[in-house]
Amino acid sequence: MAVVSEHNAENNLVSAKKEFLNAGADLLIAEAQWIHAKGGGVEGQEK
Repeated sequence: MAVVSEHNAENNLVSAKKEFLNAGADLLIAEAQWIHAKGGGVEGQEK
């Protein structure tokens, strides 16, 4: 049974990491859409 629990824990960790990365990607997409909606672009960004 311990192997099954360990496998489930690994699956949960991988799923959590995937959700975290997807949330970050969604944030970047939303930010790009906001900049685009304001009429901005990459060349207009300050460093």
